[in-house]
Amino acid sequence: MQNKTLKKITKFKTELKMFLLLFIIYAYFITGFHSANEGSALALTKAIVDDRTLTINNYRDLASVDVSLYKDHYYSDKDIGRAIIGIPVYVIDKLLGFTIEHQIFFSMELMTAFFSAASVVLLYRFVIFMKGTARIALVLAFVYGFATILFSFSKTFFAHPYSAFFNLSALFALLLAIKEIKENGKKKGKYLFLSGISLGFSFLMEYTNVFVVVIILSFFFYKVRFKFLFKSILFLIFPFLVISSTLLFYNYAIFGNPFVTTYTYQLSYGNILQTTYFRYDFLREGLNGLLVSRWRGLFYYSPILLLSLIGFLHWFREKNSDKALPIALILSFLAILLFYAATPAWRGGNSYGPRYLIAVMPFIVLPMWKTIEIYKRNKIFWIIFLILFAYSTAFAALGSFVGPAPAESFTDPFWQQNLPLFMTGFLDSYLYSENKVTLYLMIFISAFILEQILKDFLFIKSSKLKKR
Repeated sequence: MQNKTLKKITKFKTELKMFLLLFIIYAYFITGFHSANEGSALALTKAIVDDRTLTINNYRDLASVDVSLYKDHYYSDKDIGRAIIGIPVYVIDKLLGFTIEHQIFFSMELMTAFFSAASVVLLYRFVIFMKGTARIALVLAFVYGFATILFSFSKTFFAHPYSAFFNLSALFALLLAIKEIKENGKKKGKYLFLSGISLGFSFLMEYTNVFVVVIILSFFFYKVRFKFLFKSILFLIFPFLVISSTLLFYNYAIFGNPFVTTYTYQLSYGNILQTTYFRYDFLREGLNGLLVSRWRGLFYYSPILLLSLIGFLHWFREKNSDKALPIALILSFLAILLFYAATPAWRGGNSYGPRYLIAVMPFIVLPMWKTIEIYKRNKIFWIIFLILFAYSTAFAALGSFVGPAPAESFTDPFWQQNLPLFMTGFLDSYLYSENKVTLYLMIFISAFILEQILKDFLFIKSSKLKKR
């Protein structure tokens, strides 16, 4: 038994090192403080565990303005996914005697750092699965983990990093199930089950992920042509329905209607949601704002993602290549992008970058492996790549170092707030505020782990990894 465990650890030693590197860096910049968004999610967790109720009347101060008011009771206006996934963490906190708000939020944010680091490792495995080389997989993992605003929000208790993890794991598990069907002509159901669970939690994390869920399921049934329909329903659809139906029961328990959500009765902007959502005149402003603006632009904060657009084009132009996967990736991205662009909420409040797009960020990064594969021997390409990577990493890192919640009045948060604060020596880290020596300790440990990761790849030829 011990030998088998050791073999598994050895087999995935690079992934373990990668996870530790990311988790240590992400976790170091956790503060334990919270926004109204995060407070609203934790308020529901506390209400469920401590009061056995769905009302957050006793925790109204945690949620601030992010509440819904119905029949003189306050409710969290946020997704219920974080509240559910936070229950075991909160229970453990109570058992350990961590009852101060700061301690509880620190634990919740540690959980986000865990899922964020895990999603980067998952992307690494995904690229290898797609026949990418180990080196390309490592490069893309670093792009996703350090050069996108996943880095910025990995220290928070926002829903977006969780969405990214569950969306990516759902798609990856289905691809493994499809591979199993093609190679063996049968499926055991474990990958379908994992995907069904991931899809369910994806939906609970952000309700807009329903678009991604539909696209991923459509992709799967297109690929298998409805073979093994009974097993698909049993192992994939059933767990998804069980988990996602939690929302319907939640809505029914509050409103007596499973299809009425807490957003309808949001105290601050409920009327806006009911009357001005999905207006065409928002679309142009929203697309510009979410893609290229200095305020929230995806390609302004992470211009390295422009290389993914080149990868998409090459992917579609390849002869005899399956176009279903890139179509599923781009449709998922466009669905989330267009939904938020057509609403007044596209700004995301006090947000550093387009936080709503984090849910599909791994889908945006993945096609870059095609770009790197094609231009990997071009020196000019690598010069451009390194410049874009350095720029994108600086933007993402300062979102973490200084905080991903600048005042909404800043039209260019990086230059107007985050960089100036960073230049004064400010670091948004609880450990740093307690003892500045911890920064040097974190840098030393991270540098050591990074060295070990690079050693793993130093003598690997740029050939495709054998299937593990």
